[in-house]
Amino acid sequence: MSSNKDTFFTFLIGGLLGTIIGVLYSPKSGKENRKNIKKLVATFLGKTKNVESAIKEQESKIIHGNCQQSLDKNYDINNEMNKV
Repeated sequence: MSSNKDTFFTFLIGGLLGTIIGVLYSPKSGKENRKNIKKLVATFLGKTKNVESAIKEQESKIIHGNCQQSLDKNYDINNEMNKV
């Protein structure tokens, strides 16, 4: 699993660096490049916010589900103990 994560982040970093280098060496003016970089950063930040929201939502579902399972098991154990 760790190897897959490392590979993913390696490609991600490589892609970002390639994009930045490509923009810096493009024949466009500095003003156009800065505008493009701002758009890219805004898009990237927007996507990370969406991913962050999705992760938080999933985390909440998992925690709620685990708490409910614990409560259910506790209830079952208490019922078994009351029978004895």
